Amino acid sequence: MVLVDAPDIRTYHGKVVGDEDSKVAMTISNNLLIGMIDVDENAYYIDFTKNEIGGKNIHNIYRAESIEFDLTDELNFEIDESADYDSKLEYSTMSDNLVLMSVGITSFNILLCYDSAYKDVYGSYTLVEMEISDMINTANLGLDDHDAMLTFDYYKRYGSLDNGTSQEIIDFFKDDIPPYRDITDSDLTTLFYGQDFDDNTLGRGSTYNGSSDRAYSVLQMVPSTGSYGASYSERCIVLTHEIGHNLDARYDEHYEWVAPPFTYYTVMSPFVVYNSTHRVRPLFSDGDIYGNASCNNGQYIEACKAMVAAFRTEI
Repeated sequence: MVLVDAPDIRTYHGKVVGDEDSKVAMTISNNLLIGMIDVDENAYYIDFTKNEIGGKNIHNIYRAESIEFDLTDELNFEIDESADYDSKLEYSTMSDNLVLMSVGITSFNILLCYDSAYKDVYGSYTLVEMEISDMINTANLGLDDHDAMLTFDYYKRYGSLDNGTSQEIIDFFKDDIPPYRDITDSDLTTLFYGQDFDDNTLGRGSTYNGSSDRAYSVLQMVPSTGSYGASYSERCIVLTHEIGHNLDARYDEHYEWVAPPFTYYTVMSPFVVYNSTHRVRPLFSDGDIYGNASCNNGQYIEACKAMVAAFRTEI
């Protein structure tokens, strides 16, 4: 197990010029580019592989709507009900990005951890850390509307971890990571797990209750035996969903709407529904455009963000 400084990876997010409803997240390092452009409810993703041509990594460009799974197959998140009430879970910000933060933005420092199995998917620390950086960057697009963002300074690299259920893995993580969380002065911490959980779960972590012992989460980063293909877009959904739980966003306030030919869900839907007619967006219900009086995850995020940001640092 090794704790390392986060590498110098540049991240950017914002909007397409002239389209205030669009969202753009890009991460750049050397000859690599990864990111997402969301325009008119169409999300386009740029991902990369560990395969190379002429010394440069091959990139994939695809539209999220082109991913189709069995209509009957729904992939769920689980709620960890041990102890009191648990549930389940990156803006890659370097020093030059921090100056762009406005006074009204609340930031959460997150300690990012991953195992050797996830690193082996890409073949190098550089590639996997760049991908994690951009997933954090993409998750921050969902937090932007609520004046919140994730930042980080360190990675913790695990070696080979045992197979297990999501509950077993998060129990291990909660026992192992607290000293490193203290050392790095982190508010939140998450484990990007490079194996298939031994249960029908994609992520598990802690739902906010005001206590700093609810800052842990684990995420499955590889395909499952079901229809979860662990594409880059799907992994961003899983990450954003679990971050939402850390910020008191609950299932029952997710929002659904129809824009033919699809039915869309905000990110706190209890299912990752990806099939020929259903899509999940990396957005939180807001009580307005994406929500109503009964569907407003954003108000809970805004209410608890100052407390979460003080889990390991003083306000």
